[in-house]
Amino acid sequence: MPLSLNNTPGLRPKACPICSSETGLVRCVSCEVLDYCGGRHEIAHKQHHYPTCILIKYTRIALDNEERKIRTQFEDDEVNPLDASAEYFPSLRSAHPYLSTRLRLVNLLLDHFGATGGYTHVVRVALDHSLDMIRLDPSDKLYISNIIPALYIRLGMDQEAYNFLDWWFATSNGPLSQWTSMDLPFLDPDYRRKDILAPLEDSWDAVSSFSLNQWVAVLLIKMKVLLDLRAMQNASRAFHGVIPTEIIDIIRMKLSVSSAASQNRVAQADFEETATMITTIKNEVWRIYHAITAYNPHIWSMMSEGKIRSMANRHFDNIRASFQPGSHLECCVALRYNIPAWAETPGAVQAIQYLCMAQSTS
Repeated sequence: MPLSLNNTPGLRPKACPICSSETGLVRCVSCEVLDYCGGRHEIAHKQHHYPTCILIKYTRIALDNEERKIRTQFEDDEVNPLDASAEYFPSLRSAHPYLSTRLRLVNLLLDHFGATGGYTHVVRVALDHSLDMIRLDPSDKLYISNIIPALYIRLGMDQEAYNFLDWWFATSNGPLSQWTSMDLPFLDPDYRRKDILAPLEDSWDAVSSFSLNQWVAVLLIKMKVLLDLRAMQNASRAFHGVIPTEIIDIIRMKLSVSSAASQNRVAQADFEETATMITTIKNEVWRIYHAITAYNPHIWSMMSEGKIRSMANRHFDNIRASFQPGSHLECCVALRYNIPAWAETPGAVQAIQYLCMAQSTS
């Protein structure tokens, strides 16, 4: 799906950090992340930018060195493991240092330039790195699959996030032979679209089907659809009999922040059909919410606490950090990547707060 880097909800386009100019930009040659309108503003921003710039620069250099080692090791082979076969790449001695360094770069980019309300192009770069790491190591020893859904959601690609989760569940629970494929079929435009509006499959039902990170992302995807459907229903109520139906359909489409709810069949649904979809999705939201809460009761109370960043950063470069299921630390790891996606979705955090209050009074 084509991605407009200037129209992603909640994220910023490429712009000079001093004057917010979006034209005539020149990229910082050291970090290769920030863009400036000219040398004057780059110099003015240097004192603030320098520590992060150097950190990212040397991480890139370290990654280049790790890649060079692998390419040099196999330079006489017809096929380099970085480019072709996943069958033996994860078993290479040099695979873990390479992937760990690449993950460290992803985390630095997200932490410094891709946090809540950060730059769209940075989140896109982080997603591309993450997908390529899954391609290289589909056994996912570094748990990169926990990052990907939230990044897709932040880029307004809810359908792609849902497709990934569907593919991940099927692959991780399928025959071992599936892990040797270098293809990521969910990236193919012809890959079957998982219907976000449909009830969860029974095979997804257990919380153990996915990690806590992934279930929080599933809930957000469903929540976005529910919020959109309610906004569409309110628009139908407000404008029924006042303006033509065709105009109401356009308004309903424009109200959507979810790529699923903006489908024509949803935008053009009548009032009764919309009400039915709302009931279905609402039940799904409650079902997932209760399952997550039962698994880790700390998750929602921690969503609004500022200490999450400081706690999670201690294990920032190791998503595999040892933690007990249901622990505070597990919440920190899950929310570290998901909180920006929730914060960038209008009404999502408030909806969770409502669910928490409704549960406490029931």
